[in-house]
Amino acid sequence: LFHPSGALLWAWVLLAVPMLVIFGLAYLSFLRDQPRSITVGLLLAAALYVGGAVVVEMLGSYLFAVGGPDSLPYQAAATAEEALEMSGLLVLLAVLGRRERSAAERPQVVLRSGAQGRVDLQDVRSGDA
Repeated sequence: LFHPSGALLWAWVLLAVPMLVIFGLAYLSFLRDQPRSITVGLLLAAALYVGGAVVVEMLGSYLFAVGGPDSLPYQAAATAEEALEMSGLLVLLAVLGRRERSAAERPQVVLRSGAQGRVDLQDVRSGDA
């Protein structure tokens, strides 16, 4: 029926690409709600990871089919694939850390019942609330 070869030797990429498109479309509203720097960072992380996992994987499968697992071009492609995936994860961790840090710096309004019935934002920032 279907005998994958060349760049499609590892045929999982045929399923991965449509799934990645669906996943990306599902997260568009999430990305739109983020600050621009966070959105750019998340897209960079995704591009690095998916670029390694799918694009370089396809190149690697072609090089594997042509030269075998011990060929230098295949080994270089496999190394580049893993490096891109790890770089994508590192960028993701950095972006998430920056997002958490900025969220922690934002003032939070705390409402409590009391005699005055309101809390001044300055009190919340100083910790006096």
